[in-house]
Amino acid sequence: MKVFLFVPCFINHLYPNVAIASWKLLEHTGNWVTYKPHGCCGQPAYNAGWEEPAMITARNTQQIISEVDHDVVVVPSASCTAFMKKNWKHKTPIYELTQFLVDVLDWTPTNAYFPRVVTYHDSCSALRDLNISYQPRKLLKSVEGLELVEMSHRDRCCGFGGTFSVKFSDVSVAMGQFKLSQALKTKAQYIVSTDQSCFMHLASLSSAMNYPLRFLHIAELLALSLNLIKDENLAEFQWGQG
Repeated sequence: MKVFLFVPCFINHLYPNVAIASWKLLEHTGNWVTYKPHGCCGQPAYNAGWEEPAMITARNTQQIISEVDHDVVVVPSASCTAFMKKNWKHKTPIYELTQFLVDVLDWTPTNAYFPRVVTYHDSCSALRDLNISYQPRKLLKSVEGLELVEMSHRDRCCGFGGTFSVKFSDVSVAMGQFKLSQALKTKAQYIVSTDQSCFMHLASLSSAMNYPLRFLHIAELLALSLNLIKDENLAEFQWGQG
């Protein structure tokens, strides 16, 4: 398929490695991938109550994407995908990355290897807005050497919620600490998710508490397991070393 890779703002500016991993993964699965610098989907402004500016931003971004030939738009973020599917009037389908890989392509990795213990974090947008749950787990369970250990209360929010974490910081931190406590009980070395936005919150809390956890977007893990990208620290990392 002709895939337009939509790169969310925070990934573009803070976590470009997630975009690179997503691109390589989509190419690996046989797609023609394209990208054109674009604006925000509009979600941050919309969630803050600025509906009209948000939709102006969304329409401008849609116009840029429409100028590129594509069959589908694929987004490595469930929260952005959920907003776009609800509020955009786009001519071509919009999918979150794992949705596209599993539900559309019916793809699971072969010859993938990641010998680590992993737990999976369900983001609210993925679980509640898009019904994404089995797709990332199906992908993870197909990776040789990977042990997936589920945390308790896995449907609990991490506490980020965009501006929620700013307006209600004490509640947000408490929710994040609870989520991390459940992850620690699994003895997992890595927390994996479809949403890097959740990891902005959880990783900062984990670092402040000096927890021995690493955070990987599922695109990064799959790309690493297939040797599409490299991580110089991966071979040396062990539980407890951070």
